[in-house]
Amino acid sequence: MPDKDGYPLKAELKEIEMWSHISSLGDMQRFVNFLKGLWWLNAEGFRKYEKSGIVYIELHTYGWSGNEEVIGVLQETLFWTFFWQKSERGGHYYFEIKKTFFKK
Repeated sequence: MPDKDGYPLKAELKEIEMWSHISSLGDMQRFVNFLKGLWWLNAEGFRKYEKSGIVYIELHTYGWSGNEEVIGVLQETLFWTFFWQKSERGGHYYFEIKKTFFKK
């Protein structure tokens, strides 16, 4: 739950860092839902959709420093290492999660 001004709490940013063990699609869904809860303007700036067994996530920061903080922490995680596809100027980040990545 972000602070009164909408910024992520230090404990929440630490939780992103600690969330290094994602061994199932369920774990991934919980992690993605956690990120969405932290995202400012999550209806417009946090997009998630699925197509042909791939979950696509788009994060758009809108230049807001709270979202940029989340991206900064996220860049240091295995989530970023495995699922990041591209970044575009202006704070646009794209991820692809193949469901086959996880053992059934």
